[in-house]
Amino acid sequence: MRCFPRVGTLVLATLTYYGLVGSLSRQWLSESGQALPSEGLYSVTRASAFWLVGALFGGLGLGLLAHVVRMGTVRNASIALGIAFGLLAGEAIYAIFHVVFIWVGPVGSLVWTRLGAAAVQLLLAAVVAFLLRRPPVPRRIFLLSATVSTAASAASWHLVESVRMTL
Repeated sequence: MRCFPRVGTLVLATLTYYGLVGSLSRQWLSESGQALPSEGLYSVTRASAFWLVGALFGGLGLGLLAHVVRMGTVRNASIALGIAFGLLAGEAIYAIFHVVFIWVGPVGSLVWTRLGAAAVQLLLAAVVAFLLRRPPVPRRIFLLSATVSTAASAASWHLVESVRMTL
């Protein structure tokens, strides 16, 4: 019963975001701006459903990891904290990897904005991991689980981007 407000918050945040995209963005309108083409509105609905499912599963997973960090043994808490760090930092690592190794366009403001956002996301993941740690956290276990989780998360973001582009 205690999870319903948290799930409701995730659902409300996702639907509010895509509600704003749908109502304020003119990209899904026809070129004349008059009619509502079904394909444009359908695109917003598909993206909303995709990220809603992602928010629910991601929120559930991070909530379970937070529970282990707070209630588990020191070793399990260290592993869960490393996994949580990797999940939070994975998108940033993928963005940096994408810009450095895959991007073939000009290095303009879009690239610098994406790199800046990735740097902020990495910093926030590190701050969250630092604030949630319980002393003493075995550094070796944390670093190993964080490294493996970050690599898996970055690879997963590549798949997420591929699926998102097909929607």
